[in-house]
Amino acid sequence: MNIANNLKIARQQRKLSPETVAKQLGVGEGKYASMEVDGNDITFGMLDKFAQVFEMTVYDLLNISRPLKAISDFQAGYKFFDQLIEPEEITTPFEALTQFFSDYKPWELRRYISEIVEVCVTSENTQFDYFEKRADLLNLYRQLLRALEAANILVTRTEETKRVK
Repeated sequence: MNIANNLKIARQQRKLSPETVAKQLGVGEGKYASMEVDGNDITFGMLDKFAQVFEMTVYDLLNISRPLKAISDFQAGYKFFDQLIEPEEITTPFEALTQFFSDYKPWELRRYISEIVEVCVTSENTQFDYFEKRADLLNLYRQLLRALEAANILVTRTEETKRVK
């Protein structure tokens, strides 16, 4: 995912000028141009503003350059979720991890996952009415965090090894 490229794609799809977007965001044209080139200085709050300007969700904005699969794929159920990695990434799964951890820092992941779990456990959600379901969710949460941390360590060590060589 390249957020700078996604901003440009979203702007062009809506036939907006960079000046118009900058004005709607309340930032200078130079600052917006920089965001569209390198993605620097884009906070999560700024992503919300972009999503409003482009009339899309933050999720869609972050994934605009990766087209969603057809709705029939979602309806297929578990088969869809068995392989979320792109076909070209199958031969290089480590690159998918590297990209993931360049887009998200471990503390961000912990915070987002924690917020999701908190909403699931504390809201009136029939999916988690029973103690066992909530316990399963909390266990999955802990295991997912462990797996993400382990993957992050692998990526970091590999990047450090590459720099040493």
